Amino acid sequence: MTDRGFTGHRSNNKGAGDMGLIYMNARYYLPGVGRFVSADSLVSDPANPQSFNRYSYVLNSPLNFTDPTGHFCVVQRGGRGFVQLTGRINYSRMGDVFNEKYGVNILENPGTVATNVSLAADIAVYGMVNGSFTGYSFADAAETNDFFYNARRIINGSNDRQLYKNRALSFRDVLQ
Repeated sequence: MTDRGFTGHRSNNKGAGDMGLIYMNARYYLPGVGRFVSADSLVSDPANPQSFNRYSYVLNSPLNFTDPTGHFCVVQRGGRGFVQLTGRINYSRMGDVFNEKYGVNILENPGTVATNVSLAADIAVYGMVNGSFTGYSFADAAETNDFFYNARRIINGSNDRQLYKNRALSFRDVLQ
């Protein structure tokens, strides 16, 4: 028997009565109603209306996301939170480099990336610096004064750059 739920958070029934509160690293969650007991300290995605319900758990989509910190959701489907690493194509592109460097075939063992944050970060940085994911690199993003617009090319190619630029600027404004 364990006191941890499927996301690894501890059930905190000591002193919490029989309400079943779960401490999720920043605030308490009440699974019976599917809500946090206090508001989130930030709006994680101003372009998504679900973000404005700061008591909800992972944009009201617990099958697709988790919330390891209690502050923002992480994609669970496919990308495991690392957008740059999703999909067989990117694993294939990075496979030779990281098989040589770490002795890990990420195409055959994709779970390795999900369980090794250092490896995932190395892949993300290497891929973005060298343009391994979309053919665009950090140097390409810095070509013009519109960094937020061009930075998205590194990860998504030319798809929806204006949308992501607007989201990045909104997020920056919230943090300032």
